[in-house]
Amino acid sequence: MQTKLERQADELWKGYKEESSRFWKQYDKLIQNAQQKAQRKVIPKEQTPDVDISVAYEAVSKFNFTFYKYEKKGALGFKMSLQTGLLSLIAGILLGVSVPGTIELYIVVCAIAFSNLEYRYFDTPMPRTVKKLTLEFRPDVLVITSEQSERRLLYKDIRQVKAKKREIIVKAKSGKELRIPLYNQQLEKVPKNTYQPLLQFFKLIIQKNKQGKR
Repeated sequence: MQTKLERQADELWKGYKEESSRFWKQYDKLIQNAQQKAQRKVIPKEQTPDVDISVAYEAVSKFNFTFYKYEKKGALGFKMSLQTGLLSLIAGILLGVSVPGTIELYIVVCAIAFSNLEYRYFDTPMPRTVKKLTLEFRPDVLVITSEQSERRLLYKDIRQVKAKKREIIVKAKSGKELRIPLYNQQLEKVPKNTYQPLLQFFKLIIQKNKQGKR
């Protein structure tokens, strides 16, 4: 039984049997092509080893991740004293008499302007407090707790993590962002080796999630 190379040579000879020199030139090319195909190796795609999240979880759960940030105590609302209200009323009426326009509009504009001046220069600013955030790593979810709230983020929903100068931003599948401040209780920047295991764990989580998409 003829090989593929022999059959190709026979077909080639039928076309060039009257011109043997041209035949041998084409035959040499045929041999070279056959040798190159035989020597060519198929390089398999590099396989990324499966990530064992349980092992990574065991490692990261040994660390205590507690961070702090400044937070204003209480909400800032619209605030105006009686004196500022009377001043706004008088100024609005005077503007309405001397300048064409609606008196009510001038009163509102004066009230906003004077109340902002009062808050900025004469009022006692709102006190600020230090907010504590604690990260707890559970087998399938990250829990961030503070005095007032608790947030949960499933590992399978984590899509991207960015380490900024002042915080770590964790982006979820839904598009929401989770911000982790990088300060201690004295509001000093924590060293990188403090939160490096956290970044490594997030990196493994993202790698695992990408494998799950395949």
